[in-house]
Amino acid sequence: QKLMRIFGSEIPKKKALQSLIDDEIKIIEGKKLGLNITDKMIDGSLAQQDGGKPGTFLARFKKQGIGQAAVRRFIASQILFNGIFRQKNPGKEIGPSQEMIDRKQKEVMGQFDKVMKQYTAAANDPRRKPVNVYTIQQIGFPLDGTDDANAGPLLQARAVEAQQFLQRFKGCKSARSAADGIYNVKVGKPVDADASKLPKPIKQTLDKVGPGRAIGPVRDKGGLLVIGFCGKRTITPPKLPPPPKAPSREQIASSLRGPAIDQAEDEFMTALREKNSLIIDYKDQSLSE
Repeated sequence: QKLMRIFGSEIPKKKALQSLIDDEIKIIEGKKLGLNITDKMIDGSLAQQDGGKPGTFLARFKKQGIGQAAVRRFIASQILFNGIFRQKNPGKEIGPSQEMIDRKQKEVMGQFDKVMKQYTAAANDPRRKPVNVYTIQQIGFPLDGTDDANAGPLLQARAVEAQQFLQRFKGCKSARSAADGIYNVKVGKPVDADASKLPKPIKQTLDKVGPGRAIGPVRDKGGLLVIGFCGKRTITPPKLPPPPKAPSREQIASSLRGPAIDQAEDEFMTALREKNSLIIDYKDQSLSE
């Protein structure tokens, strides 16, 4: 079971035992056909599994408590099966048919097209364009409780106070100190605004004075308003990863090769078990069920 698990197959105990029985059948059939599996052939197969790093393949099994002899026996049985199959089916290769590959390729490319549509939509999303953000701060000079008759003189007085504030203003952090000594000044919190959505005259004036300065005063509901220009920045969305690549026909065929081999081996081994008429005595009766 541990051996099969490392190869990506989670199988029950009985099936793992059946795999060991199949190995014995392969050995019996191999001897009948004169097939001889040498240590050199097993070493060559292990070298291929190592991918250029000798010993790494066997090390994976050792960590799971699986001995080298069990791994070598498993490799030998696979080599035997390939040899037996070729002798029994000359000229025939184990693997998926072209029809199977065609069907799988159609399915995979259908899924790939959906992924590419989603990727293209994300890449062309207007929200992915860089956004210029202006951080601004509103400073109000209210005309609370003033009737129309007295609005003019008070408005002029508030305009003078607003001008004093503008002269003292040295950036948004200085807004409260710039308002010291001026009666009833409402200093708002800095807020971010999309520059493209600011009224054009205000944006033009902010661009003219630059960050760290303030513009105004302008008439506002209930009084006068000064706008502090705290700063500006550009927000650029993170880049999308490179677009996915469509799998090649060779890659699709390779993905089908494992299941095709398993199916061919199951069918072939069923025939061999019947041919050899093996009698299996299970000491653990639960495995015979």
